[in-house]
Amino acid sequence: METWYVRYCSWFISRQSIIVIFVLFAFLCNLSYAEERKRDRKITRPSEIVAALKEGDGSVVQPNILGNREMRAKPVRAKSTSTIQMFYIMQRFAFGDWHDAERNYEVLDDLGRVIEDVYQVYEDGEWVYDDRFLYEYEGDSPYPSVIIWQEWDDIANDWVNYDREIIVYDAQGRETEIIIEFWDDDENEWIPDDRTVITYTDAGEYLEMLTYYWGFDEWELTERMVWIYENGRLVQINEEYWDGEEWWLEFRIVYEYDDDGNNILQVYEYYDDWEDEWFVEIRYLYSYDAAGNQIESILQWWDEDEEEWISLMRTTSGFDNRNNLIQNVFYSWGGEDWIPSTRMIYQYDENDEIQMLLFENWTVNEWRPTERYLFRGFVPTYVLEDEGIPVRFELMQNYPNPFNPATTIQFSIPEQSSVILTVYDILGRKVSVLIDEELHAGTYSQVFDAGNLASGVYLYHLRAGDRVETKRLILMK
Repeated sequence: METWYVRYCSWFISRQSIIVIFVLFAFLCNLSYAEERKRDRKITRPSEIVAALKEGDGSVVQPNILGNREMRAKPVRAKSTSTIQMFYIMQRFAFGDWHDAERNYEVLDDLGRVIEDVYQVYEDGEWVYDDRFLYEYEGDSPYPSVIIWQEWDDIANDWVNYDREIIVYDAQGRETEIIIEFWDDDENEWIPDDRTVITYTDAGEYLEMLTYYWGFDEWELTERMVWIYENGRLVQINEEYWDGEEWWLEFRIVYEYDDDGNNILQVYEYYDDWEDEWFVEIRYLYSYDAAGNQIESILQWWDEDEEEWISLMRTTSGFDNRNNLIQNVFYSWGGEDWIPSTRMIYQYDENDEIQMLLFENWTVNEWRPTERYLFRGFVPTYVLEDEGIPVRFELMQNYPNPFNPATTIQFSIPEQSSVILTVYDILGRKVSVLIDEELHAGTYSQVFDAGNLASGVYLYHLRAGDRVETKRLILMK
């Protein structure tokens, strides 16, 4: 059936290498365990990564290519107020041709917000339901307050509940509390499972993430993630567990940077209570081009017996002249040289919107296609309804936020206007003019690449005719 790394996609493909996405995925996901409760981790421990790679299973370190649904709210990403629109179609290559395998379409409300994500698989010559996500909003907010995951029941011929997320935001649109509940068919009600409480620094960066699980009748604290900064840069993330009386260190990532502020090293370490000492497990080495794009990452594990670093996996990335990621190539270490395994090729339209993602495997000294994803707009025959025109002026919160190094800003204008979209630093100094032109009524999407800027809080300001609005975004390197 469909590939695991595209399931439950919720947002646009990141403009970073696959290893960077993995690191973000690993530490922004919810973690839940207690001393006598089996861990249901949503990340993979370094020791498990090393063991899997030694056995030749590279999938364990591959991220969710299209984004992580879990613990991430889904803001508006629609480019129109169409009732229904296609987001992507996945096809597999077999017998010399491409064959439909999976597709995702969205249902929008009259504000252009996604209220339903439907996933279908192609079986026996027709599209059949697989699962879907329902999004509920409060008032005019672009951020969903409830996300319900449902699966299609062939026997009942209907949708059945699986789980839901209840999300609380602060005034800046940042998630401050997320509760996950599972549906109990026997009791016909939602049962609490996990709860995450997030706090931020004054600059809007992650500070602490507390995780709870539902006991018999109350939330019980289990662990926390703590972000540590120096001079505006993230230098360490600690994972600690709560034993009921005090916090115990368990795991951490240590970051190092070059003179340009690029993260060049991430070391994963675990804490041994008996030895009262940190022990290294794996590390990632990163290289960048002159524009600040990450062009190489190398994963290594520490061999305690030999007391040396052993290479496991390498990723190289290529970019076009507009700093769009156009290729990722993944290698495994063969003992004497790097052996290619998988390649991802990206194609964009004139507005730098992703149009196609192609996967190829290295087989018998050549690249052979395996799968491809055709995104909204790439195949016109799959647009289900005509695009409409937004009915209001609106500047939406950038996504992702915080981000590194690129984020997407969306806005809507109800009539033809002279539009200026500008980014300022916190002191009010102009750092970039993203748009300065006459635009027709519609909803627009603009990528802001801050690869050459320092971490911090920035403001983006939209002027369309006599209407203005300003929001802030957070760059975290």
